[in-house]
This record gives sequence, structure tokens and C-alpha cells, in this order.
Amino acid sequence: MPDRLGQPVRLNLTSDATVRNNAVGGRSIQTWLYEGNVTGTKNAAGECVLSSTAYSSRWTAMLAGFKAGDHLIVRFGINDGTSACPLPF
Repeated sequence: MPDRLGQPVRLNLTSDATVRNNAVGGRSIQTWLYEGNVTGTKNAAGECVLSSTAYSSRWTAMLAGFKAGDHLIVRFGINDGTSACPLPF
């Protein structure tokens, strides 16, 4: 998948479309969704343990802003491969 995914997507949208980039560097899917709730402990499966399954305020604010017909594109990269709990960023 190419870098700067949002730029080619924007070129293929109509003029009334709005593109919002809510990217945050140095996050895995887990730390992005549950930011602040990822502990330094791993479970038997080797996954980081969550202190709570409450979603991050960033994700809940995005969800609250969605309406019918909206689309979401999510891309996670190399940070999903780290073995650190939580990510060292």
C-alpha cells in the first residue's frame, strides 16, 4: 500500500467530500483504540493486557461524528509488529 494514502483518495472524491486525517504516529491498532488502557503486562497469548476496554476519547469522538453515508479508511503499519507493551513511542 502506498504512503500518503489520503492524497490519492482525495483526488477521486467529489468536491463536496471532506477528508479528515486523524492519524497519530507511533500507534498500533490496540494503542490507538484503547490509548491509556494498555498495560506493560502480556497475557498467555503474548498480547498486551488492557486495564479497561473503554475506547480512547479520540476514537469515540470520531464515532460520534459519523453519519449515514460516511466512510472510514484505517491504515496501520510497522508499529503493529512491535513486541513492547505498551508501544515505546
